[in-house]
Amino acid sequence: MNISGPAVATAWRAFQREYPGAALVVLHDELESALGVSGEGGGGGYTRVGVGIGRPVAREGGEVAKYVLRKMTGGEREALEGCVGGVMEELERLLEGERK
Repeated sequence: MNISGPAVATAWRAFQREYPGAALVVLHDELESALGVSGEGGGGGYTRVGVGIGRPVAREGGEVAKYVLRKMTGGEREALEGCVGGVMEELERLLEGERK
């Protein structure tokens, strides 16, 4: 379970007081997407860019946590490295205001 949302929200509110009009982009792992697949979403006043990490067959929380936190295989690392260019292009589009 990801519990970073409340901490990010608190930090973002403080940041907005200092820099009104700033935009938030959250780059995160996406358990429900295939390894290396990236996509964009939004809602709640910010943009999300997710990078797929795949999912283990088991759905129990403990097994999912072990999967997410374990060391990647060489093939998994290569797949993720292969999507870096696409993620960078998406971030550049966001910076330029050319969202899909």
